[in-house]
Amino acid sequence: YENIIANANKKASEILEDARRDAKLENQKQRAQFEAEITDMVLSAASKISATAHTVQTDRELYDRFIEEASNKNE
Repeated sequence: YENIIANANKKASEILEDARRDAKLENQKQRAQFEAEITDMVLSAASKISATAHTVQTDRELYDRFIEEASNKNE
């Protein structure tokens, strides 16, 4: 009986360890993807800013468009 319990506990620990490792890897993958998307959005916004005449109004519109695109990508 004790051997069965010990084996079950060992197996449960292995399963938990595997799940934690998988979750950590998935988190790292998602973080890298998020960082890449943010980088792309910032570069896109920077190129749009440099290609347009700068006024307070155009800067606001560009900022609003950037925020809207960013929130649409995360939905």
